[in-house]
Amino acid sequence: MKIYNINNTCNFFKKLAACQGEVEFVDEKSGSRTPLTQQGIQENLLPISLINGRISEIELIFHNRQDFDSIFRRVMNRGSLAS
Repeated sequence: MKIYNINNTCNFFKKLAACQGEVEFVDEKSGSRTPLTQQGIQENLLPISLINGRISEIELIFHNRQDFDSIFRRVMNRGSLAS
């Protein structure tokens, strides 16, 4: 799932940290996948958000359907998304 225009990164990170299943971050340059643990969020996503104070685009892979549905509903209510 690609997600665009995340302005409230703090809340977004909290929502990702609450996911029950594995969530992977897809690096846009290399295409490599990195599992997002709490440490992975800080190492991979925090630098992206610090550059502009927001995340303009991110691709995530959810291995748990409930996690996907939860993030999908949140994004549809607050931002834009492309799958």
